[in-house]
Amino acid sequence: IESGKYTVCLTAGNGIGSSKPYCKPVYIEVLPLRDFTLGSGGSVTTEPVGRIYDHAGPDVNYGPAARQPNTDKLLINPCGATQIDFEFSQIKFGTGPDSLFIYAGENAGAPRVAAIGRGTPVPFKTTVMGGAAFVTFESDSRSHDSGFIGTFNAKLGPQTPPLVDFDLPSDGYFGVEVDLDDNSTNKLGIPTYQWDIEEPVGTPAATYNGASAKHTFVTTGNARVCLTVNGCAGSGYKCKTININTPTTPTELDYVADN
Repeated sequence: IESGKYTVCLTAGNGIGSSKPYCKPVYIEVLPLRDFTLGSGGSVTTEPVGRIYDHAGPDVNYGPAARQPNTDKLLINPCGATQIDFEFSQIKFGTGPDSLFIYAGENAGAPRVAAIGRGTPVPFKTTVMGGAAFVTFESDSRSHDSGFIGTFNAKLGPQTPPLVDFDLPSDGYFGVEVDLDDNSTNKLGIPTYQWDIEEPVGTPAATYNGASAKHTFVTTGNARVCLTVNGCAGSGYKCKTININTPTTPTELDYVADN
């Protein structure tokens, strides 16, 4: 079957005869199955379905040079994915440490879901729960074989823009640093953040990037903090106001000591 949009028709029959076809136009969209070779091409994809191979592809042995996981890698990050299913029809590795690793997240610091080595029976199936999967391959130069052939298929949830929220006290003090922490939800894909500070309201004062930031207010009165979150399904935006006061009393101190 080729990729594209298809009409689906149903006909039912019994002892009396057959019904007329009941059709739903453009009911199913079949996505193209793209090929990805770890270490020979891009290292990030947002495609929900695809095939993955070692750097040499499906028809040639990998190697003989050692393969490194910081090169032979692929981040699979479809927008709105709730899980990503993998199935490998070929796993043929040389002797030594040759291995394929799959992580439930955006990099190798995420929890490892599968470590696939020489002798792993096929078909081998595993599932990453969540929106992203990171795949790496490594080998030494002692021996090599025809490598791996696999497919991935992501299940997609609703794709809606982020719901932006963040922590901000209602009052602050002149010259005292304030923590800004993102509390947004529905952040699909790999989100980006921009904080815009106005002090006083309407006067741009500073811009920060990242899920968290710190700002020291140097103007008394009402100031405004706005956060923009960009995800793969769109952007969200929210502003809050903070009243900046001049301290009028000495700082209260306390501490705990031990020996």
